[in-house]
Amino acid sequence: MIPARPVQPIKVDSSTLSGHAHRVRLFLSLLGLPFETIGVDRRKGEQRGAEFLRRNAFGQVPVIEDGEVALADSNAILHHLNGRHALGGPCRSRLVRGGAAS
Repeated sequence: MIPARPVQPIKVDSSTLSGHAHRVRLFLSLLGLPFETIGVDRRKGEQRGAEFLRRNAFGQVPVIEDGEVALADSNAILHHLNGRHALGGPCRSRLVRGGAAS
């Protein structure tokens, strides 16, 4: 099965100091997927704005929009990206087995 490639870049609402957002961006880079980082300034409280809260009621980053799919939990995002875009890819064996590659 050939992995699905996004038609448009995946949008990632992110904050520079968020480790959870960093691992999502890192995984997207490892998969070679196009993505657009949308900065969320937590010091200014942008994560508590009405527009952001519509995407994530908890007001936390990261949030992704991958076509019609919007996800707000970093673990759910990694699982989604692995299942939709990494089938047979370089990261597939590690994530499916849950261990380090040999």
